[in-house]
Amino acid sequence: MSLIFCDSFDHYSSLLSPNGKYDSAGSGCSISTVPGQSRTGPGCLSITSGAFGPKKFFSPTTDLLVATAWYSTGEGDCIWLCDSNFQSGSQVWRLFCHVNGSVSVAERTNGPITGQSGPGFVVFGAYNSVAIRATYAGGLTWTLRVYVNGALVLTIPPTDPVTASVTLDAFALMGPGGGASTCFHDDVYALDCTTPPHNGYLGALRCYASVPVGNGSPLQWTPLAGTNWSQVNEIPPDGDASYNSDGNVGDADQYLHPLSIPTNAQIFAVQHCMDLEVDSGARSVTSDIAGVLNPVGIPLASGYVIRTWPYDENPATLAPWQVADFPLLAGPSVSA
Repeated sequence: MSLIFCDSFDHYSSLLSPNGKYDSAGSGCSISTVPGQSRTGPGCLSITSGAFGPKKFFSPTTDLLVATAWYSTGEGDCIWLCDSNFQSGSQVWRLFCHVNGSVSVAERTNGPITGQSGPGFVVFGAYNSVAIRATYAGGLTWTLRVYVNGALVLTIPPTDPVTASVTLDAFALMGPGGGASTCFHDDVYALDCTTPPHNGYLGALRCYASVPVGNGSPLQWTPLAGTNWSQVNEIPPDGDASYNSDGNVGDADQYLHPLSIPTNAQIFAVQHCMDLEVDSGARSVTSDIAGVLNPVGIPLASGYVIRTWPYDENPATLAPWQVADFPLLAGPSVSA
């Protein structure tokens, strides 16, 4: 699987649980739905004070690419790529943008710069597509590449980023420190470039959110009230105010998801998100796309959290995603 994670910030209101998608977040960041601030859809990440945005952890990889649409009115960090030591305070790299519009890669906060592009690539006060890719090159060295607005602007040959790690398993979205600048992120995606089909920078993509608009079949979960699809179509999710529930292994629900992108768009991947919690006992739930169950079932814990299942291809057709695949049937299935 190439796509690890993507986010449009359009269908939920809290970065952390309940109803969140990230593992930790600084106090000065939130989801903004103020008109005119986002790049795609109604929501974006806003970093209003301090530099620390939300952090996401995933399975370790030796070739990681993280891309974001970054808006800032001043100099600041943009993306951190991290190993597992990040959670305890150790930092591997940071990518930051200088006032003159160049981009640089440093080994850690206030650490030595290992490479810097020419000036003029980043425009302040506008959205810029910024991506950083780190590829393990043997020993303790990594090759680093930075892309801005579709162009490769910086390549750093194998270098030791002052870490004993040979894998990366986290990233953080960042902004200028001190609250002196306005900073937003939108249309974020992360790739594990060790596997096809997406083995490199895909460009300045746009991420769109879609919520159910009707019922499919089967409908084996019990709605709190009304119909199944109308219990799970809120933006943002409303927790126990409306939900579908089930405790029987093998039971599934299917909801109809409309096409929410331009009809001439190319679809690189789809991420199925579900807001879930366990009521009592122990249960695992997985993503069900048109009757095809994802092999990765996720054990549920108390308290709602948004779980994600990325798909590089349509599991029902075993082919690249097409606009014709929508409206799409998708929903939960109790897997254990």
